Amino acid sequence: MTTYYVSPNGNDAWAGTSQTEESPNGPWLTVAKVVSTLTGDQSDNFVYFKKGGTWLEQYTVPCSGTSGHPFTIGAYGTGADPIIDGDDTRDLCIYLPDSS
Repeated sequence: MTTYYVSPNGNDAWAGTSQTEESPNGPWLTVAKVVSTLTGDQSDNFVYFKKGGTWLEQYTVPCSGTSGHPFTIGAYGTGADPIIDGDDTRDLCIYLPDSS
């Protein structure tokens, strides 16, 4: 199980498979970094977006979980729920192809 954090104050250049809000490298910046990192079977993983943040990107979730091994998307911090807004250029802001 791995937990990934994404924040408007993050940095995609930071190396590693997982960034935490408390780690020296901090969270990632973009949805694109999450998508490029999470490929294949990623069940039992968690992706948390910082509350109060907005991402003008589409999040195409590249994997799915099962009832016993979920893939979870959530929020962390305080404030308004995070927004993933495709910037009015996409039909879907969060896309789950071939997911159950």
